[in-house]
Amino acid sequence: MRMGMKPHIAGELAWLLSRGPCGRRGLARATGLGEIVVRRELERLERLGFVALERRGTRLTPRGREEFAPILIGIKEVKELQLRELALDRFTLGAALAGAEATKGRGLPIPSWRLRDLAIREGASGAILMAFSGSRLIFSDSGEELSARNPQDGALLRESFPGLEEGDLLVLVSAPERKGAHLGLWRIIIELLLLH
Repeated sequence: MRMGMKPHIAGELAWLLSRGPCGRRGLARATGLGEIVVRRELERLERLGFVALERRGTRLTPRGREEFAPILIGIKEVKELQLRELALDRFTLGAALAGAEATKGRGLPIPSWRLRDLAIREGASGAILMAFSGSRLIFSDSGEELSARNPQDGALLRESFPGLEEGDLLVLVSAPERKGAHLGLWRIIIELLLLH
């Protein structure tokens, strides 16, 4: 993977562009990043042949789809959430990851505390990882069922991510700013889907 120093920024932009062409301002709004950061990253991705900058917006090229295939296949959904008890800060983002892609059938490839540390280094306040097992969301650290501990948030997450299947992972990242939540979440996603 030749994505440079910040593969999580490139990964998020590629995932957003896989849904259709988008302009620089729209990408900046969607990610919480500044327009200059987005512009630089798009220019770098264009030099690599992964995106095409066009009048109607930037689009992911076939070469980009191939390069980012693990992300495009492995991510089921990403969304901003309004949780009651599980929110660790002002902004919380969640991502549902296809279990087979994220864990390669072996469970988490690295300890969840290490993934949490990666998110914190990107400006997040914290991260929570859960697995979907036996039609239940289970905390990856303790093995405890979410609905037993936080029934309201458990119901909201099941409603927000209705396509969860056996073995899927749910990653929640909170931060005081939208940018930190995005960077932290995508740092974990890249670690799970591309680097391990």
